[in-house]
Amino acid sequence: MIQYAGKCDDGAKCVRERPQARGESGSPRPDSGRAGHSGAARDDRDGLSPLRTNEMSRSGGDNQGGTVELSAPDAGQGRFFDERKGFVVKQYVVDAFADCIFEGNPAAVIVTERWPREELMFQIASENALPETAFAVPEGDGWRLRWFAPGDEEVDLCGHATLAAAYVIDRFVRPGGGAIRFETLSGTLTVERRGELYEMDFPAYTLKPLEVTDQIADALGTRPKEVWRARDLLCVFDRAEDIVSMKPDMEKLKGLKGALMQVTAPGSGEFDCVSRTFGPKCAILEDPVCGSGHCHIIPYWAARTGKTEFVARQASPRGGTLYCRLEGDRVKLAGRAVLYARSELMLEGLI
Repeated sequence: MIQYAGKCDDGAKCVRERPQARGESGSPRPDSGRAGHSGAARDDRDGLSPLRTNEMSRSGGDNQGGTVELSAPDAGQGRFFDERKGFVVKQYVVDAFADCIFEGNPAAVIVTERWPREELMFQIASENALPETAFAVPEGDGWRLRWFAPGDEEVDLCGHATLAAAYVIDRFVRPGGGAIRFETLSGTLTVERRGELYEMDFPAYTLKPLEVTDQIADALGTRPKEVWRARDLLCVFDRAEDIVSMKPDMEKLKGLKGALMQVTAPGSGEFDCVSRTFGPKCAILEDPVCGSGHCHIIPYWAARTGKTEFVARQASPRGGTLYCRLEGDRVKLAGRAVLYARSELMLEGLI
């Protein structure tokens, strides 16, 4: 059996033990009775707990000079706290498609009352130097979601940052609010909580076959069996070992078609397929886990195998697991999320 990098070991903070059983509906679902990391048993909203709303002032230290007043946000607006000295924006770093920290794909999430200046969003994304930084702003009864990558690039579709944004809203901003609807550059994306999983509804890409060229084989360091094209190039191999051991030439990948390079092969053991994602054109040598890439990968494997449900493993050094289902022209992508960090961005005068 192939040993995939990035899987949690006994020393890591694991959320679950794999594999998980599927629910009666056919969707992969963990044991709903397991105590998870969702925080359902406690108030995880930003700001002070409602049980402590009378404790909203504290004396400043010798160097503070007075009292700092903290205002308790309500359940629907728990994004900021307001000090006399300025406006502080909360940022979360979430490992998406992860069962423990340091697995999956990290994304920064900022939920704001209004849009920051576009230049500032690019600056924050570059300062974070994470694969994606997601900004969410309330819109109607849902949210408007935008994704930014380092290097002054706004992205049209990002799976892992969508999962991370849904996790933050569900856990810290509007706990228990039901399905979360995002309006994005790729249309309406809906995320639903299913036990420990967050399930996203994404559009499936339509793939067109391409010739397997020497240029592609030279860039990847090995010749794929098939090549397909949509937004990304999708190269198919026969063995998972080829995916795990692949060492492509990043400069040569830049000369190929497609935004990203997706490579995939049949999986082994508990995984139906295995993949990796390379993105030197987007200043990301390897994407740890690519949700939108599976909007290419899952339609391909569904057409080839006749199946509609897949447990997919991204075999990057960090690794990550996706629970996928093809429904017509939509791909359901589900995974877990783990909070890595919660911080405050000192943006007084910039918002």
